Amino acid sequence: MNSFNFIQKTVFTFIFAITFSFISVTTFASPADEDDMIAIVEALPNSTKFILKFENEKEEKLKVNIYNADLKLVFSEALGKTAQIQRIYDMSNLGEGTYTVLIKGKTYKEKRTIKVKSALKNNFNATFSPKAINKKIFASVENNKGTVKLTLTDSEGHILYEETINEENKKRTLNLQGLKKGTYFLQVIGQDNATYETYHID
Repeated sequence: MNSFNFIQKTVFTFIFAITFSFISVTTFASPADEDDMIAIVEALPNSTKFILKFENEKEEKLKVNIYNADLKLVFSEALGKTAQIQRIYDMSNLGEGTYTVLIKGKTYKEKRTIKVKSALKNNFNATFSPKAINKKIFASVENNKGTVKLTLTDSEGHILYEETINEENKKRTLNLQGLKKGTYFLQVIGQDNATYETYHID
């Protein structure tokens, strides 16, 4: 083989390799707009709710499908062309578990999975003074993990005092001075628990 043919063959091989490499890259590269909408799905703490949010930069019509752990469709809704989308979904009727969220549009498709847990039960402890001393009574709330209400009512159910308690531990003293004779109830009421004490003023 003369030197000219060798050089010609070498140059052809080099050009072919470059061309093949370029074709491979352009064929399998991801589209530039593939990440135009990145969905974020977050479970809300102590809740069977989760939040879905993303930017619909192309403002195209989208559809959200939610599937349970068995991939059975449990919810579906169409979304408009809003640029900023933020939705809260409540799965309390279906219960805790893992759900798959599928967002689809004309040029967009994304899937996310989310695990939700049941709401935390607020099994607080409440203690009361066994009787009124100098017409004063007290209530103590401990291990409160949410919101409870402290109320003082008469025998007919009229609320004479009401307070919302968010603190984990709280003690409150109430003065019954000035109340007429009768029966009164001091109560601590929460979503998952309720307790009370009865007091008599002679």
